[in-house]
Amino acid sequence: MILRGTVRDRPQVRLLLRVVLAAALVLLASCRPGTGNSVRIDPALAALVPADTVYLLGADMERLSRTPAWQRLEKLALPDLNRFTQATGLDPRRDIREVLVCSNGTGAVTVLRGSFHQGDLESRLRSHGAASLSYKGHTLFTSDRAAVAFLDSSTATAGTQASVEGIIDAHERGGGGLPIALESLVQTIPARDQLWLVRSGGAPGMRFGENDESRLGSIVQMLRGIRTIVAGVDFSNGLDFSARVQCDSDNNAAHIHDALRGAIGMARLSAPDNHPELLKVYDSIQVTQEKSLVAASATFSSEQVNQALDVWLKRTH
Repeated sequence: MILRGTVRDRPQVRLLLRVVLAAALVLLASCRPGTGNSVRIDPALAALVPADTVYLLGADMERLSRTPAWQRLEKLALPDLNRFTQATGLDPRRDIREVLVCSNGTGAVTVLRGSFHQGDLESRLRSHGAASLSYKGHTLFTSDRAAVAFLDSSTATAGTQASVEGIIDAHERGGGGLPIALESLVQTIPARDQLWLVRSGGAPGMRFGENDESRLGSIVQMLRGIRTIVAGVDFSNGLDFSARVQCDSDNNAAHIHDALRGAIGMARLSAPDNHPELLKVYDSIQVTQEKSLVAASATFSSEQVNQALDVWLKRTH
C-alpha cells in the first residue's frame, strides 16, 4: 500500500537513489595472469546477483577507502554529499563496505553491504516524503521510477521497483549465486584490485544499428563483437591497471584496438597547455592486439594520480 506521495522535488531522497545506483567508473581494465588469489565477493551479495546478469561491476569500498587517492578525495568539501549524510544519517564514505552493480544489458540493479541503521534510515526517508510500499515484509522507498530497500542491517539494494523486488525474491529464497560464466571471469581478477568489472557474452539489448552503416551503427557492431571483458584496478600505490578484451574475430579486435588508440590520441590532444604532465599519463597507456585479444595496461605513480585529480577538481569546482 502506498504510504506517501512521490518525491520528485525532494533532493535528499533523489541523492540517496543516485548514490546507491551510480557506478562511479566505467573501466576498461582486467586480469593480470599469475598474480595469485582472486578478489573475494561477499557471499551474501554474490547470492543476490540476478541469473541474467552479463555485466558485473564491483567495488571493495573498505579497502578502497584506505588508498591515498580516496583519502585525498575524502578531505574535499563535498556539499551535496554532506547534506545527504545529515539528512539520512548514512555516509557512503564510511557506511558502505562493498558494492555490486549488476546489469543484463538493458537495465541495472545495485546491491550493497555495509552498516545500515535501518530504523533510523527508514524514519528519515519517510520524514523527507519518500513514497513507501511493502513487498514480502520489506519496505521499498521510491522516487520517480527508482526504488531502494534495506533487506537487513547490512544489506541494501537499489534500482527499478521491479529489479529491487527481484532482489528481495532472491533474498527470500536464499539466493542462487553468480552465473557460472561470470564466476569464472571473477576468479581471474587479482585480489589486490579494489575496483573491477567483468562482462560475459555479447551486447544484449543493442538491437539498433545492426543494419546501420553510420558511425553509430559501426560502434554498436564493434561492441556486439566483444565476447568477454575482465577488469581490475589497484589504487594502493598510485594506479595500476591492465586490460584484456576478448573479441569474436581478429577483425573486430582490430577495430577495438584502433578505437582505444584513437581515444587516447584525442585525449592527449585535448590536454590543457598548462598541464603538460598529463601527456606523460596518456603516453604511458599501452594498447596491443594479438589476434582476437586486445590488451591495455598502464601504471601511474601517486604523483601522476594527484596531478590528474588536481586537473579534474579544477574543472568540477
